[in-house]
Amino acid sequence: MWVHTGRAVGRRPQGALLSIFLDTGNAPLWRRLGDSIRTAVTQGVLAPGARLPSARSLAADLHVSRATVESALGELEAEGLIERRMGSGSFVSPLAGRDLRPSSPPRAPPRSVPPPPAPRALSERGRQLVAWGSPVLPNMRSTFTLKPPAEDFPHAAWAKLASRCLREGGAALALDLDPLGHLPLRQAIAQHLRTNRGMHCAADNVLIVGSTQEAFVLCAHALLSPGDEVWMEDPGYPGATGAFRMAGAQIVPVPVDADGLRVQDGVRAAPHARLVYITPSCQFPCGVTLSRERRETLLRWAEASGAWVFEDDYDSELRYAGLPLAALHAHDAGARTLYAGTFSKTLFPSLRVAYLVAEPDTVRDLAAVRANFGGPPGAGVQATLAAFLDEGLLGAHVRHLRARCEERRAALLDAAARELGARITIHAGDTGQHAVAWLAHGEDDDATVSQRARAAGLDVPPLSQYVIAHPQPPALVIGYTSATPAAIRAAVRTLAHCLSAGAIT
Repeated sequence: MWVHTGRAVGRRPQGALLSIFLDTGNAPLWRRLGDSIRTAVTQGVLAPGARLPSARSLAADLHVSRATVESALGELEAEGLIERRMGSGSFVSPLAGRDLRPSSPPRAPPRSVPPPPAPRALSERGRQLVAWGSPVLPNMRSTFTLKPPAEDFPHAAWAKLASRCLREGGAALALDLDPLGHLPLRQAIAQHLRTNRGMHCAADNVLIVGSTQEAFVLCAHALLSPGDEVWMEDPGYPGATGAFRMAGAQIVPVPVDADGLRVQDGVRAAPHARLVYITPSCQFPCGVTLSRERRETLLRWAEASGAWVFEDDYDSELRYAGLPLAALHAHDAGARTLYAGTFSKTLFPSLRVAYLVAEPDTVRDLAAVRANFGGPPGAGVQATLAAFLDEGLLGAHVRHLRARCEERRAALLDAAARELGARITIHAGDTGQHAVAWLAHGEDDDATVSQRARAAGLDVPPLSQYVIAHPQPPALVIGYTSATPAAIRAAVRTLAHCLSAGAIT
């Protein structure tokens, strides 16, 4: 029989959680028990130095006498397999794993017997998803990575709030499984959006999700049928493109210029598109803002055609010139806009809490669809974030973060002017955490320069990585907020050496 042993009495552990199989045979019970423990050691189930359950625990769990257990342990001790220490318990010998491993590996099958064919790990769709979702992963320790400054987050205040929420929430918080998300957090987000983004919304308009990527996947499966056309900014965010492709949508790349998405180009290419994905406040990756005229044109077209507009407002709070622009959602009289926001860009990347704003009926439908994928993040994290917003800590943190990021933006522009001259032209918009560095004519292509920079410890993705169909001049995407001004200046000097004319061979 299989028996799971191991208990905790007070604070003192009584031994490892151990699965013991007592073979049925003619050998005495104590010998079969010893053989089972010996097998656990030789197979690595019990590592050298691991503590065994007490003799009393083993006897009770195996329904045998304590004398049987003592006989088995005594034999193992005599073999040097275990050590019994007065007042401490029984432990696997530090040399046991080395001494008792099988002396030779299992014999290979005869050459005449062909090995069974290896199973295909992925379906055709699985291989496509891997291809769509496999950009080069950022090195979170390299300079220029797209992430907020970790040292500026108020960790102590967050920890204090988390402790208080868990203490006061108790069992009610542990059992909070609201499919829309923790109600106090939805209320706090609605208030935040009314104050800071000019949006008219309440808690019933808010759905808590684990990330904006989850929001893409959710809306793609809930709102699109295979073959539906979706406008995508080009260049644009690959994560959104992959999510809509996964749902069977037909991607319609729409070019971007200095005024954002070229709406009329989209209307000409796909006048009956089902959905538009757009980053109007800070276009990713070009960093431009959608002009007022194009905002109005887009919303009029969406209302007339019955299309959805997915507004990804990932970086709007970090605006360095004037107040943040009102969200596209705030001007949508036809209620065609789905608004997505995240806290990962302003708090910390591993928080994994984002939100989707839509009409209440749509929110409830999306929550029902999301039940097929999972649920919202844990209520403890949501409750802590709600308190963080309610007590004004988010606003204070964003104001501090905005000043710090603006300082680092200025350091990047100054260092680039001094170190790179005319070899790179940097566009750092009024919003966001990244800039686009356009390479001068005669430099290597952006993918080559990016690869060279990555080898030198710089994470500067090539703009070509985000292009769908409309080629762009070579450029690099530089995230400047995670590095100090001194680190930025050093990184820019390194980047100068990574360009073709100054490359070190």
